[in-house]
Amino acid sequence: MRAWYRAAAGDAARRWGSPYLDAQGQGLILPAVQAIRDGSGSLVGVAGIDYRIDDLVDALLLIPGEPRVVDAYLIDEEGRILLRHSDREALLRGERFHYG
Repeated sequence: MRAWYRAAAGDAARRWGSPYLDAQGQGLILPAVQAIRDGSGSLVGVAGIDYRIDDLVDALLLIPGEPRVVDAYLIDEEGRILLRHSDREALLRGERFHYG
């Protein structure tokens, strides 16, 4: 059983992974997994999705025509940083970040 599956299966919360450079040429990826449970709370399985960071940056983090914005962040429900716009170029070079 994969580590991402075990992590999601043991928790009710959505789990975000660290951004990584896709080996198949899709660019920067931000993975997320979450357990799927039935009405009684029993585990049915785990669902996962990979978000293309370029799409997230374009849709959520860029503010066109606003020069006063120094940086932009994508954060989760608990206030943890998932992605910083200022780290985009370093991520494209293959550097990995764990924002924790």
